[in-house]
Amino acid sequence: MNNKVTMNKLQKTQIAPNKHLKTIEKLFSSNMFPAYGQLATVTENNIPQVRTVHFRYLKAYQELMFPTHIESQKWHQLKNKTLSGCYFSSRHLIQVRWEATPIFVDQSITEHQNERNIVWKKMRKDIKRAYWTDFNNEKGISPEEFKINSPCPSMGIIICNTYAWDIWKLNATDYSKSKRFIYRLIDGEWHATKSSPLYSKTKHNNSDWGKNE
Repeated sequence: MNNKVTMNKLQKTQIAPNKHLKTIEKLFSSNMFPAYGQLATVTENNIPQVRTVHFRYLKAYQELMFPTHIESQKWHQLKNKTLSGCYFSSRHLIQVRWEATPIFVDQSITEHQNERNIVWKKMRKDIKRAYWTDFNNEKGISPEEFKINSPCPSMGIIICNTYAWDIWKLNATDYSKSKRFIYRLIDGEWHATKSSPLYSKTKHNNSDWGKNE
């Protein structure tokens, strides 16, 4: 699979295998239990970096995404690259890892603005105010001109155009009975490989578990 990012071109393929769509929705759609997971990127000097972001799944669009400032390191580090995400739910005892090409959406992109508006609406008011405060300070705009209900121009979203999943379900009483499946998107279809609960075993037993052939 060619991992080069095509700007704002989202694949038509289902985000995840049918078997796990409801799991993805359950993990990433809850407002009561927000999915704060880890996002990994690589710098220009090939130094790995990881940080925690708030992943959201929008069922109406079948898209997994996260908001970020368009001047953030992760926004720029993901240009023409892939991303890796990881989230463990202690409530459901499920860990999901995935790889994806990022789709960048800021205020200049007509496509996916509905998703950007929904994510902004779901954000806490104090985070919205932080965005607008930072933006207004940069532009020299007075606080009275806050438009708290409108997405701040500096807020973007990155949609995960997924092509690989590692889904691990923990058996809390008997670790050996835990289950793990590796899914890869090949020619528009999801293919599964059962793997060891101890490690992500791939066909060639290498580290590129998400790499398509």
